Amino acid sequence: MGKGKRSRENNAVENVNTAVATEKKSSVNLWTNVMLIALAIILVASIALSVVSSSAVLLRSSDAFKTENFEINGAMLQYMFQSQYSNFYNQYYSYMSYFTLDTSKPLRDQKFNSTSSSGIQEALLGEFDGTWFDYFWSKTEEQAREALIYCEAAKAMGLELDDEEKAEIDGFFDSLASTAATLGYPTTKAYISAMYGQGISKKDIRNTLELTQLAAKYYEQEADRILEEIKDEDVNKFFEENKSDYYKADYISVKFDATLDAKDSKNPTEDELKAFNDDIAEAKKHASAIVECETVEEIEDYMLVYWFNEYYDGYYTTSVNDLKKNDSTTGKPTITDADLPTEDSVKEENKNKVLDAVKDAIENEKKTDDLDPMGSTAFDKVLDSVRNKLISQINTKLNSLTSEGVEYSDSTDETVWLFDEERKEGDTKVFNSDDKKAEDDDESDDSFTATAYRMIKPRYLDETLTVEFGHILISADSFDDHDHEGHDHTEEDEEKIHEEAEKLAEAEADRLLAEFLKGEINKDAFEALAKDKTEDGNVFYDDVMPGDMVTEMNDWLFAEGRKSGDTKVIKSSFGYHVTYFVGEGNKVWFVESKNDYYEDLMEKWTEETKKAVTITFDESVKGKIG
Repeated sequence: MGKGKRSRENNAVENVNTAVATEKKSSVNLWTNVMLIALAIILVASIALSVVSSSAVLLRSSDAFKTENFEINGAMLQYMFQSQYSNFYNQYYSYMSYFTLDTSKPLRDQKFNSTSSSGIQEALLGEFDGTWFDYFWSKTEEQAREALIYCEAAKAMGLELDDEEKAEIDGFFDSLASTAATLGYPTTKAYISAMYGQGISKKDIRNTLELTQLAAKYYEQEADRILEEIKDEDVNKFFEENKSDYYKADYISVKFDATLDAKDSKNPTEDELKAFNDDIAEAKKHASAIVECETVEEIEDYMLVYWFNEYYDGYYTTSVNDLKKNDSTTGKPTITDADLPTEDSVKEENKNKVLDAVKDAIENEKKTDDLDPMGSTAFDKVLDSVRNKLISQINTKLNSLTSEGVEYSDSTDETVWLFDEERKEGDTKVFNSDDKKAEDDDESDDSFTATAYRMIKPRYLDETLTVEFGHILISADSFDDHDHEGHDHTEEDEEKIHEEAEKLAEAEADRLLAEFLKGEINKDAFEALAKDKTEDGNVFYDDVMPGDMVTEMNDWLFAEGRKSGDTKVIKSSFGYHVTYFVGEGNKVWFVESKNDYYEDLMEKWTEETKKAVTITFDESVKGKIG
């Protein structure tokens, strides 16, 4: 199965799993990050958790899930469920206001399906039919079943946790005890009971962590084996079989809409229909004008004027209303009605004046802060405001006019045209929604869209070379040893503390780079230096594609002239990265093909592994969880 058979939707929100990677999806399921999940509970210890209710004494006596050699009892399942809930809160806490989840209410009483604003919940979590309890239960059940399956496979292989891995679990309990003391619990046991349920013990947690850690160890070992066994000829064969999935195209698309404005859309009046048809004609006229443009510059010029006319009146009204309000400094309005022109000719003259100013600023890439005032009168301040708003808005629209590196997805009329092998640069076409209405009775009759396309770069394979680099992350947080809780620090104090920590982090990054440059400049030396110093789980990243990393890192990695051995300290929102450029790698299309081929192999391997294990499940335990 190639990429064409999978969803192509971009994530609505970047979920950074490492210090530098963005939008990198892990192929390992939730249970592989068991220590992360376990530790996440500490970060949300102060929130009101409404999911804990059942007694572990009864739960422990029930084997919820069982295989030939392993079992997960009800108490362990309660811990897994609570960890799923807490990890979810930790990951999405800044978006909780967009979700239908209320942490103060029982999960079983809350429907998951959402009417949340902007569709953020759906974009992040997808669709789900059931309650929030059902949602977290589905994650917990998946985690439990996979843990047992891979533990059975690990046992068959003779794979066990080593002393270092067991020590990691011991370290988690040390952190748990420290958190309990910080939050004022008399004992770690009391804290565990408050977080997971009455009677949940350290042994329950340890048994769960040992089980899931072993499963993760086996899964990751097998995933690495499968990846290492992939040969270039296998990837090339897979690519040839799914070649169309890896084509990309660059093009301009401009959409013009018309909507029926009627009191009763099913029975519009003649006047309402006429207005709608006039708007449709106008949309078609603009779309035709776009495809008649001979250059991209002509399209940009046309759309600049189009958007100017679309937004001018609204920005004019907003600016006038804002400047009529009392100024915070003078206590008086900047303008009054007496300052406003009333003659149509003067209004039109002012509009043209603003249009010329907007054109000049955009064409010459001038910043609004550097522009001279439109004039010296009070009313000219209105024009200044309108001009600046329009420059910002139109620049944003112009920047999104061209779509680059778009991959083939569904076989719509538009994508079939765009990715046709006969397509060439400069080809244009208009797609009208009423053309589809003739083929699809479900198409709405109260709206219309005319979309004009211009091909910039016909379908192509992305020949860009990926890169490999290493980095040592040093964050300011590691140099901030102040206890912020319980101290009445002013905002100024906090700022000074942060600035001090930033300086120390930067100095340490500079020191590490200088140390590296004194010795041999190679991967082994950099890895040795990074050991126990970097705050990222990975030192090296390979097959990195443009856009995979945060902007600051991406810009440096893919800068023209970048060569093996280059180094730099790069600052990002995560801290300071002591960065070492290893070199260039495979082409993007090859890496994308390899990733998809690997994903297919993992899917087949997972299904085969699951078939080899029989799991029994006590349905009654589900009613006791949460």
